This record gives sequence, structure tokens and C-alpha cells, in this order.
Amino acid sequence: MKMRPEIKLSKTEKSEWVKLYETTNKLPSMHVPCTLCNMAVVMIFGNLHNRVTKFGSIENLLNTFKCKECARAMTVKKVKVTKRIKKEKVQVDVSVLEPIKFVYNPGPVITFDVLAANAELCKEYTNEQCFNVQNRLNRGGCGDCVLFKNCGVSSKKVKGIKVKSNKKVFTELTVD
Repeated sequence: MKMRPEIKLSKTEKSEWVKLYETTNKLPSMHVPCTLCNMAVVMIFGNLHNRVTKFGSIENLLNTFKCKECARAMTVKKVKVTKRIKKEKVQVDVSVLEPIKFVYNPGPVITFDVLAANAELCKEYTNEQCFNVQNRLNRGGCGDCVLFKNCGVSSKKVKGIKVKSNKKVFTELTVD
């Protein structure tokens, strides 16, 4: 970065510069000093004439001219203030889950063996509800079930194999 020369003008020098400008429309130097920092700013030809018209006269230019750096330093900077709003803390209701209480049933325990042996009891317990669901879902039918003969479920599945196109086909049979 180039350093600008420093120029200090006394009142007599300023009056000589004003007289020279009024007669020749030129200044003795191509630099005009800043009134605050005395650093020289280049002003020649059109730039000089435009500045003289902006300031009103050559005397006003030499007495009140400020360079860009000094003008920026004198301006008041606007500071943007931002407010941060804190989020409110929300209380979370924590519900405590109580463990399930098992109730003792003093009635008799029904097993597959008991149901397979008694046809009436099997129809009563399996009325519209399969007693052996895992067998039905995992194996694809009720054919292997112990309760198949006496079961009260209206729709029973039996696993059947047809030899057409080497595909297994499940058929649904209704037993009354």
C-alpha cells in the first residue's frame, strides 16, 4: 500500500493557492491536504473542478476538506442489537406405570390333553376362537392340530398339495 505524503498549509499558503487557482484554474500541487490528518489526496483536472463546485469555492475546499478515512472515522456506526428470547421450560408430566397385577384363578387349568379327550368341552372352549393359533399361523393349516376333530371354529384350514406346476396350494375347508 502506498503511503500518501503529508502536507501542512499555513494561512498564507492557502491564500496563495486560492489566488493561483482563481487565475489559472490549477493548484501548485496535484495534492490537496485533509484538514484533520494532513494527508495528501490527489485532485487534478475534472476531479478538482467537481470538488470546488461541491464545496462552493476553493477556499471552502482547502478549509473543510476531509479524506475518506477521516470521514469514515467520524461517522457514527449503527449497531444492531439482537434480543435472544429464551425458551420457556416446559414441565413434562411423567406417568408412572404400575406393574400388572395377576389375579389367581381358582378354576381348573385346561390343557390340550383334556380338550382332546372331551369333545363337548373342546367345542365350548374353541367356539369361534382357535385354541392353537401358533400352529395355524406357523404351519399354514389346522391339519396337524390335536383338537382338529372336535374344534368349534367355523373355518378350518387344511394343508393340501396339488401337483400342478410344482406349486403348493392351500385349500380352505369348512367342517361341520
